[in-house]
Amino acid sequence: MKKLNLMLITAILTLLISINLMAYTQQLDPSTPLTDYISLGEFNTDGNFDHWDFNQWDYRNVTGGSLNGRNDSGNPHMARVTSQDIIFEPGSVIEARVKFDADTGNGIMAIYPRIDGSGSLMPGFNLTGGTVLTQTNGNFHVYRVTLDAGDDPKYFGQLTSILFKPADGGSIGDYFSIDYIRVANSILTNAPTPYPPYVDNEFNRGLLHCNETVTNLWPDASANCFLSPDDNSSGRLAASPIMNASNDWGIARDDSTMPTLNTNSPYGGDYLAFDGNDSILVTNSWPGGDNLDLNLCFRFTGLPPASGDNYAGLLWTLPVKAYLQNSGNDIHGKVLMLVYDAAGIPHNFYSNKTINSNVWYYLGFSASNNILKVIVGNEDEGYETRTSSATGLLTPSASVPFYNVIIGSDYFGPARLFQGDMDEVRWGIVIPEPTTVIFMILICLGLFRRIK
Repeated sequence: MKKLNLMLITAILTLLISINLMAYTQQLDPSTPLTDYISLGEFNTDGNFDHWDFNQWDYRNVTGGSLNGRNDSGNPHMARVTSQDIIFEPGSVIEARVKFDADTGNGIMAIYPRIDGSGSLMPGFNLTGGTVLTQTNGNFHVYRVTLDAGDDPKYFGQLTSILFKPADGGSIGDYFSIDYIRVANSILTNAPTPYPPYVDNEFNRGLLHCNETVTNLWPDASANCFLSPDDNSSGRLAASPIMNASNDWGIARDDSTMPTLNTNSPYGGDYLAFDGNDSILVTNSWPGGDNLDLNLCFRFTGLPPASGDNYAGLLWTLPVKAYLQNSGNDIHGKVLMLVYDAAGIPHNFYSNKTINSNVWYYLGFSASNNILKVIVGNEDEGYETRTSSATGLLTPSASVPFYNVIIGSDYFGPARLFQGDMDEVRWGIVIPEPTTVIFMILICLGLFRRIK
């Protein structure tokens, strides 16, 4: 029995190690085409090598819509600097469409990235070899690699340069053609769960259904402090979302900053319209924590400027800010998340989802176990998920304003005002889930106890 248990423990640990070392998934001729990609070479113009440099590769030309080459050394390779904003993360995709002449040697196609400007290339990702072999039948084939969450975090970050080996170890004299090389760092997902409208729970710090306006007294006991009620039906302490507070974030009345209640929200009931001067101040509603969860639904009717201070606040807390940014053409927007880690270091990361005017979108964000995740989309266009990382979250100081949450603007720049509509706004804490590693360790400890 002891021998059996030890064998079982060994098998579990071996599986755990293999899972953590798994860096990518290979695909040959995937059925779903890559969308929202960034091209690193389409080779559509004769004589244009698309900024690639070559080594151990003498015979080459760009003609007929492809880069054509010959294996002159057994290890031909090409490299280029990437000037685009390309982020390697779990779910990022590298894809090449390549043709090898019939009966050529069976070399390995590999990608070697340089991340965040580091001094050396990272170990490579094989587009072929292992589960997918280089096809040598004289036809073009698509080779795709998708990075997995189990990879070492050092592989994740901004791609600053890349080296591509089309035929490493192949036979000298073999001919091949490259149609394109593309990367994408977006994952299209199904509808997020839970989906609005939301039900309150004890972990929320605020939940606005945007269905009504109520009145309260100001701190000086004067009347007409207008609130969008916080649904605290779970029994937690209710927040006070003030709709007519001044945009300098003093607790003072300014009726010109009050969003308008409109009917027929796609999420049921009503919604709030922000005219580009409106905002909601929620006092003492984010005291801090090392994790955060927020959701809101929005559509924009006006964009911030195309350059300069080109983003508008959707929801602001001290450690996490959600912005709508002008994509630069005054037509489309995109979501920017700005996250301050526990050391106060800012982390910017974007959703690649294109935001169109007068269209409702869902935005979901979570920071938990040092992993950041943002989901943006809707039922018609699909949902895009992106992830990043940051160690902890910045804790608000004892200064009360930094405990506040602001909807529709930005504490540090009141000009960053959102113009559009919002509904189903909530924020709170995340309940961390047990990790696979902890689960496996607990199993092993239990088995060791049985052995004793």
